[in-house]
Amino acid sequence: MRSDCLYTVVLRTKFVKIPINTPVLGKEELSAVVSVVKSGGLTSASKDGGKNVQEFEKSVRTFTKSKYAVSVNSGTAALQAALYALDIKKGDEVIVPSFTFVASANAIASTGAKPVFADILKENFTIDPESIAKKIKKHNLSVVEDAAQSLGSTLKGKQTGTFFELGCYSLYPGKVMTSGEGGVIVTNNKKLYDKLQMIRNHGMVKGYDSKIFGLNLRLPEINAAIAKIQIKKLPKFIQSRRRNAKLLSELLSDTKIKIPFEGKNEKFNWSLYTIATKNRDSILKKLNSKGIGAAVYYPTPVHKIPIYKIKSKLANTDWIIGEICKVVLPIKQEFYPGNPNSQIAICTLASISLLDDLKDSGILSNVAILGRLFSENKGIDSMIQYVYENRNIKKIILCGKEVWGHKSGHSLLQLHKNGIDENYRIINSVSPDPYLTVSKDMIEYFQKFFCLSLLISFFFLYSATISSGVRSNSSDA
Repeated sequence: MRSDCLYTVVLRTKFVKIPINTPVLGKEELSAVVSVVKSGGLTSASKDGGKNVQEFEKSVRTFTKSKYAVSVNSGTAALQAALYALDIKKGDEVIVPSFTFVASANAIASTGAKPVFADILKENFTIDPESIAKKIKKHNLSVVEDAAQSLGSTLKGKQTGTFFELGCYSLYPGKVMTSGEGGVIVTNNKKLYDKLQMIRNHGMVKGYDSKIFGLNLRLPEINAAIAKIQIKKLPKFIQSRRRNAKLLSELLSDTKIKIPFEGKNEKFNWSLYTIATKNRDSILKKLNSKGIGAAVYYPTPVHKIPIYKIKSKLANTDWIIGEICKVVLPIKQEFYPGNPNSQIAICTLASISLLDDLKDSGILSNVAILGRLFSENKGIDSMIQYVYENRNIKKIILCGKEVWGHKSGHSLLQLHKNGIDENYRIINSVSPDPYLTVSKDMIEYFQKFFCLSLLISFFFLYSATISSGVRSNSSDA
């Protein structure tokens, strides 16, 4: 074995599981939440909301260049409040695409109005203006922008959600930024703004004096505290997503897959990366088998689900659901390019916060980034394959610590010492017989060319190890 190699292990579980979207939360959000809990002011029933709600709404106004912003407790609540503010009621009709999440139609139905389903455009899967025109019965209609996933996207420099009377955003964890659960509405109309403030708070203005119909749609202070930090990070989130989406488009450009197209005056936040393919199910199965959390959005158009079951001729909607259906690929939001030519690589645990803590130290520019390790089998499989294919890497530092129920560090150490048996299971692992799928050649390379040292929770050793090449040996974890 090499004596000049260091393999420092401080880890948790599963390496390549890449979900569709993962919220990126750091110590700033944690500190903000703790501050709210210590204050005891978890929510506020005042018209303007609590301190964090007001600060978040101010940030939204600035970011979207809107006169007013009203936060609520979900994206669905934002749509409901917007419709209530426009006095939508029983007997009214609201045009909505069928190729969408059911919340868009449910918000309409909750007012007593009837959702009227329109078709989509083939080129970008958004609502077709010509289909809308065919369903309009009178003019001078109000428009609510369901911009749930598009906060930060622009058309000709103008933020989505700000083109018409009301724009609604979601702050669900799967969106580009989050508050946990939450939503926000923007408008430039003072009358609508005043109504929205009452609608989210049981129609009250002061005390228990209800003036109009309303519900409890208030955003709690804890959620607002998270959101006010997240919106400061939003530009960097979008920058990372745009960089990664561009790379993904380049890699898929020579395939028969229909990839998303960003127009000349458009700037996407890349909340999702949507492809269309005839081989949807087989591609999806292969992606998922590799730990890539791709998914079908949406398997059933809203006009065909049981609670609506409306007969509508929506050719493009039927096309996208039938012969070809879109698959959504994850666009990683956290971006740590590292130095791919380095002999040293860092792999963290489930949390990305360790890399957050290191990103300003200068260390990340000197090391390669492996990613995050989560499991005893797939995670180790992926790590072995990665180092086998990237022969320049000689030293790997895994950072974090073991957690209850998982012994990835121990399994990796036993693999290095003992290898695998005839059934490709790690010999002497305390985990339930981790089964590997990588070749024996890869495992032998790992055993021969990497020295293994196990350190638990020694976060400060990053800089010492990387700068001086200090080698540490220890017993099993």
